[in-house]
Amino acid sequence: MIKVSIIVPVHNAEKYLHKCVDSLLAQTLQEIEIILVDDASADASRKLMSDYESRNPGKVRCLYLDENIRQGGARNRGMGIAIGEYIAFVDSDDFIEPDMCRALYEAAAGSDMCGADYWIDRDGALQDVRLNYGEGTEMTPEKKAVFLSGCGYFWSRIYRRDFLKEHDLRFPENTYYEDAYFNFMTALYAGSCVKAGGQYYHYYQSPDSTVRQNGTHQYERIAIPSLIMADCKARGVYIINKDLIDYKYITMQMGNIRYVCLDRFDKPDKSQLRRIADAIKAECPDFSKCKYYKNADWVLRVCLRLNLLSPTLAVWVRKLDSLIQLAAIMRKKLRGRKV
Repeated sequence: MIKVSIIVPVHNAEKYLHKCVDSLLAQTLQEIEIILVDDASADASRKLMSDYESRNPGKVRCLYLDENIRQGGARNRGMGIAIGEYIAFVDSDDFIEPDMCRALYEAAAGSDMCGADYWIDRDGALQDVRLNYGEGTEMTPEKKAVFLSGCGYFWSRIYRRDFLKEHDLRFPENTYYEDAYFNFMTALYAGSCVKAGGQYYHYYQSPDSTVRQNGTHQYERIAIPSLIMADCKARGVYIINKDLIDYKYITMQMGNIRYVCLDRFDKPDKSQLRRIADAIKAECPDFSKCKYYKNADWVLRVCLRLNLLSPTLAVWVRKLDSLIQLAAIMRKKLRGRKV
């Protein structure tokens, strides 16, 4: 029986693929399969994949796509042929510790999801990421709220395959930032989740990675909150999870305002800021009534409120950033005194 299927989307990854796949073949858990999905690479990735498959029959399987559908689509194709009890996702420029699959599988013990701490590697500078998974195994509303506040990424976890199939949980295709959608939807639907002890995943942020570039593809982030909102309503889960969904929606839009529109570019694009404001007014007009809203960072709430009034006011946030940050510190001190 295959206990864990490891899915790796590959696109022009010849530079990193050996280190990645070698770390998968070194897993101490023997009952695994490695599914490499080539997303229309133009380099030698396909040749490397074919070599691994021929040298590891029954352990490595390859899919070759003629059209680039980005990482989300490639992962979906991998899930379509996976037979493991659990599914793990590893990006082709990352690698994992030998005990990752064994440790997470044993800790999962039938839970829908199981994760662990990880490292971020920024050109050799390692950052430890320690995660709070909340109390207990059951995914209560309180535990879900912890996840929505930031609790790692899908590649630091394994997922029970039947759980993903039951709720038709897949990645958006032909778009960047598909991970935010998948992270949220799996947390929303999961009935149970545990955290394994240890630290296993090495997440590498290369200089040419999507998250570190400032191209206009950054604006694709703006569509993800609307996609989450629309899908939740279409699936009929919005009303019973309204506070959680509204909170995720509005915090993602806050991030889009500050970290994409204002911080990524020398000259903020007011049309994109206006696009966010229009979406919020149409899709989540009563966000301030969400019981988790006040948990969001105060500075981000300032950005949100100003942008709803006028994108021009939002642009001034960066110009007056030091004053706003000082006001946030003073506000925190005053609130502390009242307590």
